[in-house]
Amino acid sequence: MVHLTTALEPGSGVPLYEQLYRSLAGEMRSGTLAAGTRMPGKRRLAAELSVSVNTVDAAYQMLAAEGYLEPRERSGFYVQEYLALPERTEPAAPPQPEAAPAPEQPVRYDLSTRGVDPELFPFRTWARLQKELLYSSPELLTHGDAQGDLSLRQALAEAGAPQIRIFAKIENLAGVQALPEFLPLVDEVVIARGDLGNAMPLWELPRCQKQLSAVCRSAGVPFMVVTQMLDSMHTRAVPTRAEVSDIYNAVLDGASSLMLTGETAAGQYPVQAMEYLVRTARTAM
Repeated sequence: MVHLTTALEPGSGVPLYEQLYRSLAGEMRSGTLAAGTRMPGKRRLAAELSVSVNTVDAAYQMLAAEGYLEPRERSGFYVQEYLALPERTEPAAPPQPEAAPAPEQPVRYDLSTRGVDPELFPFRTWARLQKELLYSSPELLTHGDAQGDLSLRQALAEAGAPQIRIFAKIENLAGVQALPEFLPLVDEVVIARGDLGNAMPLWELPRCQKQLSAVCRSAGVPFMVVTQMLDSMHTRAVPTRAEVSDIYNAVLDGASSLMLTGETAAGQYPVQAMEYLVRTARTAM
C-alpha cells in the first residue's frame, strides 16, 4: 500500500475531487506513483484527507476513465503504465528570401491571389454582369430542383470530369424529406448530425439518423456519419463508453465512412482519437 501526501485546499474555488484528480494524475505522469501500484481504499484515503468518500470516488473514476487507473474487481484501483505523448519538434524556419530591389516605377497590377485591389476592381462592370445574370437566370435565386442538381452532373461530364464524386450533406428537415428523390443523383450522403441537431429536438436526432441510414442502405448509396463521434477526446485521452457505442452502432447501421472533425483538427489527442475510431469500427465489421 502507498501513503499519499496530497494536500487539498478547500477554499481555492476548485472542487476537491478535481484537486485530488490533478494531484494524483501529476504523480502518475512523473513516475512518483509507479505502474502496478495499488491505490489506497476510498474510505481510508477519504479519512486521511478529511474529505467525503464521494470525493475520492469521483477522482478515482476520472483517473480510470482517462487510463491512469485500472479498476480490478474485489481488489481496488491500480496505477496503469503512463504512455507519454512524443515531443513535438517545431520545424526549422525556412530561410528568408532576399528582399527584391525596389522598382523604379510603382507596380500598377498585382497578379498574386492574395487579395483584390479595391482601386482597380471594376465595381460597375461586376454589378452590371450580376444584374444581367439574375435577370436571365432567375432560377439561381430559388432552392433548386428537389431531385438534385442534374445540371451539375451534366456540367462535370461536359468538362471531362465525370469521375468527381458528389456528396449530399443532409443538415436540415428539407434535406431529410427530399433524400429519397435525389439519392440516384449523388455518390454519397453525409449525415451531418451537428446541423441536424439544430433543426430538431435532440431526442429526435437518433431516430432521424437511423431512418436516413436505412434509406441509404436500401438504395445501395454509401453514407457517412459525422460530428462529435469522439467529442470528449478534445481534452481527454480516453473516450466515453457512449461515444464508443455510437461509433459501433453507426457501423452496424451500414455507414461506409466515419469522420472526425475537431477531435483531430484542434483536439489534444488526435492520434489516440483516430486509433479509437479505427479499432471500434473494425470491431463492428
